[in-house]
Amino acid sequence: MTYTNHWFFYLFASVYFFHEILETYLTLLNRKHVLQHRGEVPEYFKESIDFATYQKSIAYNLEKANFGLLMRWIGVGLTWGIILSGGFDKLGEQLS
Repeated sequence: MTYTNHWFFYLFASVYFFHEILETYLTLLNRKHVLQHRGEVPEYFKESIDFATYQKSIAYNLEKANFGLLMRWIGVGLTWGIILSGGFDKLGEQLS
C-alpha cells in the first residue's frame, strides 16, 4: 500500500511539519531573547544569583537549544526515512 496517495498522509505530513517548524521557531525566538538579555542579571534574580552563575546558565541554555535543534531535525529525517521506506510496515509484519 502506498501511503503517499492517501489524503491522510498529506494531512499528517502537513501537521507534522507545521509542528516541527513552530517548535524550531519558538526555540530560535527563545535563543534570540536570551542573547539580547545576557549582559545583565534580571532584576528578579539579582539577589539570588551572581553574574558568573547567570553567565553559566546562559551558556547552558544556548547549548541546550543548539543541541535540541540538531536532534530535532535529525529525528525528523530519521522519522520520515522510516515512514517513506516502509519501515513501519516491516515492523508491523514482524510484530504480528
